[in-house]
Amino acid sequence: MNPDTVTEAFTETCATFTGLTAHQADGLACVVCGADYLVVRVAHRPVGRSVTGGQVFACAPACPPVTPGGADIGGATAGGDAL
Repeated sequence: MNPDTVTEAFTETCATFTGLTAHQADGLACVVCGADYLVVRVAHRPVGRSVTGGQVFACAPACPPVTPGGADIGGATAGGDAL
């Protein structure tokens, strides 16, 4: 398959995410829970693109657990300012 065709098909069908932190927009953190992939070892998969064009990811199959008081127990931390 032609790589250009694959890229065009992905670009046309993928979701664009807005309101992300810098880490999320760069694909370094989960767009759902904010888990920092440089700190948290959790499986993740691509789910779309940020408004800056970067590929973004979400934890898979699920985000790490967080306690009701907000303290993390899975290492999930969001970083940076929203884009």
